[in-house]
Amino acid sequence: MFFYEKAKNSVNNHSLPEEIEFLIFSVLNAKYETKRNVDNNLTNDEEKNRLYLGTYFPRSYTECNNICENLFRNDIIKSKYICTTEISILDIGSGTGGNLLGMLYAVKNCLPSIKNVNILSIDGNDIALDFQKRIINHCQATLKLNINILYKKYIFSPDSLFDDLSIIIKNVSNIKFDFIMSFKFINEFYNKVLTDKFFLYENYLDFSEKYLNTNGLSILLDVTSQDIYKKRRYLPIIIAEEIVPYLRQNDNKLKILLPLSCATNYKICKIKECFTQNIYFVSHQKTSKDITKFCSYVFGKPKFVEEILKHEKIQNNYITCYKYNSSTAYPDGSCINGINTR
Repeated sequence: MFFYEKAKNSVNNHSLPEEIEFLIFSVLNAKYETKRNVDNNLTNDEEKNRLYLGTYFPRSYTECNNICENLFRNDIIKSKYICTTEISILDIGSGTGGNLLGMLYAVKNCLPSIKNVNILSIDGNDIALDFQKRIINHCQATLKLNINILYKKYIFSPDSLFDDLSIIIKNVSNIKFDFIMSFKFINEFYNKVLTDKFFLYENYLDFSEKYLNTNGLSILLDVTSQDIYKKRRYLPIIIAEEIVPYLRQNDNKLKILLPLSCATNYKICKIKECFTQNIYFVSHQKTSKDITKFCSYVFGKPKFVEEILKHEKIQNNYITCYKYNSSTAYPDGSCINGINTR
């Protein structure tokens, strides 16, 4: 069973590997802010990157590490990589590298046959990429992986984001990827212009379909906080409204694997303001119980997803949320129309 449907797992307290925690806080002087809200990171200077590194890097690491470890422990997924020694990863809007490190440690812990990892890491902030490079170099001995990583600085426009990505890939690699991911990146375009009409989440799926390997997986994760100006609709609802119609119309190209509630019901679901939320607690030397809230989806090619789901025990009910209500939603239950149920 995948962890998404086990609500009790969301309340566990997670920590960083010691070597990462020491590096970011004691060497790179990362700073932590309890109430730091970020709507755009593209122009962050070194000080703001240190604040991001101390506040959001641990959260992104925890999110991706948990998602990937549970994916990689699935028998069907694991069987696809048990006889291979090499994987390829595309990270879009990679920032300081929290989610990328989370995936690499999951590979180390769950896919022992993997020895070589080829990565294309793309972000528009060169300071963030420099922090990412230093952290990955520092951890390479512990990971015991031969990491071949290409860092690409590129400032995207929402009008041409995925067209530009396609050009970058063709120029530097011209390959397909085993794993494509984008963590807390796409929301920045919606925050910057305060709109919900970009259809970038839908375009992300179309892009993933083109560049995923047959047994590859695409992970999309974003925040579940309202925009700081409160002028556009709740982001997780925007995401759901974009991806569900795409999946219905392109059922032969890409399917949703997680959350299982969506994988099993997206064709018949009639609730328009539906979203899922995961909550983790993260501890490090700057805080004993930081909280991260996010929504995430995993996609793959139809044949691969169908093979995985065929061996899953499908439930009648799953933890999810209808209609955003931050004062009543909590990790151990569902929030339906603003009322908590267990």
